[in-house]
Amino acid sequence: MISPETIAELRLLLSRATDGEWHPGHLTRDDLKCDCAYILSEGRLGGVLEVYIDNEKPISEGGNDAPPREEAKANLALVALMKNCLPDLLDEIEKARSK
Repeated sequence: MISPETIAELRLLLSRATDGEWHPGHLTRDDLKCDCAYILSEGRLGGVLEVYIDNEKPISEGGNDAPPREEAKANLALVALMKNCLPDLLDEIEKARSK
């Protein structure tokens, strides 16, 4: 169960986070050839945050241990969606508790 303290902390973080609706970067769009792995926000030219993608190389050859491409795409979409939906979800939780 989400405690009232956690709800208050989430609301505080939301108030401090970059304004506007967030959108997953171009990586999530199959119609684009761009590997932009940023979450974008309306009103900002740069990305708000970035996810890492496995570069398909062994660690011994400069590879990384990041999530594979499809997982990275899901991470982008999830974070953007949660930022956009979280205020409504918190309102619903508080509304249900007040009944």
